[in-house]
Amino acid sequence: MKIIFLDIDGVLYQGSFSDREHQNRMSNQEIPLIKELPKIANKLSSAQLTKLCNYDLSAMLGFDESAVQLLIRLCEETGAKIVLTTSWRVGRDLTYMQNLFSFWDFASYIIDLTPRLFTGRKSEIDAWLQQQTQEISSFVVLDDDKFPGFTDYGEKFIYCRELFCQRLYEQSHKLL
Repeated sequence: MKIIFLDIDGVLYQGSFSDREHQNRMSNQEIPLIKELPKIANKLSSAQLTKLCNYDLSAMLGFDESAVQLLIRLCEETGAKIVLTTSWRVGRDLTYMQNLFSFWDFASYIIDLTPRLFTGRKSEIDAWLQQQTQEISSFVVLDDDKFPGFTDYGEKFIYCRELFCQRLYEQSHKLL
């Protein structure tokens, strides 16, 4: 199995957790959603919508479409599956995350979330890898932060200085 360990902020979404928190405190999140309701209604079922909070929906609408399409293409061409390492996973389960990302049509590629260990993102990825019974033939880590230990992954760690782009797609594709 091929795995993409995926951070969201800085990879698919321009901004960070603190940016999203600030936006949530400073504005009424329902106003942007009202303008986008037709688009959301065409993509998500009413059952999915009732389970998602406005804050997450608003942030999800801010994903970079080009970055998302490249990620989907990477999954389709390599057969890779996604394991979320992002702070977006905290306090949410796999089903919630799949519902949220179904708007962008890549929910079916998301198979799991790394465990929350409070010992660093690398140790969370390592713990997930150790728990697997199916062989992991290759993986990449897409992240915009250089967390301690990520250099241990060598070229499998793809530092996203910018949103996921053609260059990062090609680099990931070669490794998967």
